[in-house]
Amino acid sequence: MALSSDQQVINRGEESILELPVSASQTLYARGILVAVTDGNGDNTLIPNAGTGNVVGVATEGKDNSSGASSAVTCKLLGAGSRVALPYSGTIVLGDALYASDDQTVGNGADGGRVGVAEEFHESLATTVWVKIDPTA
Repeated sequence: MALSSDQQVINRGEESILELPVSASQTLYARGILVAVTDGNGDNTLIPNAGTGNVVGVATEGKDNSSGASSAVTCKLLGAGSRVALPYSGTIVLGDALYASDDQTVGNGADGGRVGVAEEFHESLATTVWVKIDPTA
């Protein structure tokens, strides 16, 4: 299910902050929205991940480029090496590679873009797992 409002990003430890341009006609919401890079226009800009691949991280701020040109705004995100709490679906085993199910949920089905590795279950949020972002491994 796609995010429709800004939420809080829950992260801890080491952070890798990136700032990348947002694709035209896109709105990125914050709370752990998984963002992917698209090269559909040859411009390598961010879009909300639809579970289809090229995940580069988790947005830390909301950006509205719904009426803007490609690269008109940029968005900060947590990239490789960052640790974030993300909701999951299905059965997760710690150490599993996790893949995007949609723009906010991870699972172990390899049909979505790789997000990272399950490190531990969140201590107080049910169906939430701490993920070390590592989309390239």
